Amino acid sequence: MRLRITKYDPANRDQQGHYTKNDWISIGDIGNSYDGKIFTAADYFAMEDAYCESVKLLLQAQKIDHLFISRYSRTVSIPSFFTSTKFYNMRDELIRPLHLSQSWNAIEIMIRLTLREEFWCSFKGKYGTYLHFGYGFYMFYGSKRSVDLSTINFPKCIFIEENFPSPYLSAE
Repeated sequence: MRLRITKYDPANRDQQGHYTKNDWISIGDIGNSYDGKIFTAADYFAMEDAYCESVKLLLQAQKIDHLFISRYSRTVSIPSFFTSTKFYNMRDELIRPLHLSQSWNAIEIMIRLTLREEFWCSFKGKYGTYLHFGYGFYMFYGSKRSVDLSTINFPKCIFIEENFPSPYLSAE
């Protein structure tokens, strides 16, 4: 099973697969206008919740209760405010133990922080499971173990596209 999990409706793709609508791609787009509507923090957090719920549902369907961080990078550009605070310096101390196997609560925190571009990470787990994040709010989930996706009630704003291997697999 190799999935691309996105907020992008496949109906809005051209024949080459490019998304044709002007849409937000990161938390940094809050306050911008798309299709005549201001993108708000509430809009962002609702989508972030939907992404987390989608991963949780997939893990539950596969009876996976732990993942661990396979790669981590804080090369993401961080505003200077954060680099001068205790929060930023504590980040590595908080992340270090997360390389160990993590339950859902820790995984969810890491997903949220990755989607918010605080850093970048990827996960792996049993059954060859992986979870990767791409630019523009793309997420890739794979496993050697299949699951009947039609039995999972994903959030309505999420699109699950099958047979999409992660472009980040070769880096694992």
